[in-house]
Amino acid sequence: MGSKKPLLIANWKLHHSKASAGDFFERVVPVIAAVKHVDLAIAPVALMLDFSVQKLCKSSIKVAAQNVFYEEKGAFTGEWSVAQLREIGVSMAIVGHSERRSIFKESDSDVAKKARACLLGGLTPIICVGESLKERDEGQLEAVLNRQCQLVMEHIKDLDGEIIFAYEPLWAIGTGRSASAKEADEAHGIIFKILDKRPAKVIYGGSVKADNIREIVAMPHVDGALVGGASLQVESFLSMVKELNKNELD
Repeated sequence: MGSKKPLLIANWKLHHSKASAGDFFERVVPVIAAVKHVDLAIAPVALMLDFSVQKLCKSSIKVAAQNVFYEEKGAFTGEWSVAQLREIGVSMAIVGHSERRSIFKESDSDVAKKARACLLGGLTPIICVGESLKERDEGQLEAVLNRQCQLVMEHIKDLDGEIIFAYEPLWAIGTGRSASAKEADEAHGIIFKILDKRPAKVIYGGSVKADNIREIVAMPHVDGALVGGASLQVESFLSMVKELNKNELD
């Protein structure tokens, strides 16, 4: 693992009320003050972004949006822009999560345009990519990652700024089934090859929890984790932070 500092992003999806989120922050912030070897971010429901920024502004935890639109303004009911997120202190945005692609029919092109909009507006995009079980079984892993990642890279090739790719195999999202550490590392290696030396983090998402996060993130090509269900409760979230903050990962 060497000296890399792992990144842990909590994706709360459509969970937590303002009251429960506030309780979460009050309990977590004092504990993570001593955490020096893990970078942390939380992506709450959009209605709680401003609230979360205010509650976390004196901590090291960054706030990420779960989605963003690629236009700056206009007749786009129900959307919000990069500039609006920046205005309230959000610093990152998830784009192309598998649930956005499958439920809300976002295309590879939509995802690429969102990534570009983030970089143009000063947000760090967390670009989600990954294959279905059928695609994996048919040996299409590399082809799928090439298709998804190459389009993003074409859209942002003229832009600087931090980028994060999140490899999330669709067959391991909310199923309790996780890619093995070796499988995750193999996929991440393909993504790094596509990046062609452009600086980036590549993190893993797919049924990550305290009992497997350490093994997965210890792999050479894995820079951290994007975590859903296991990030919702204080105890399980802090268990994952502690696993990544052990001296062996220093």
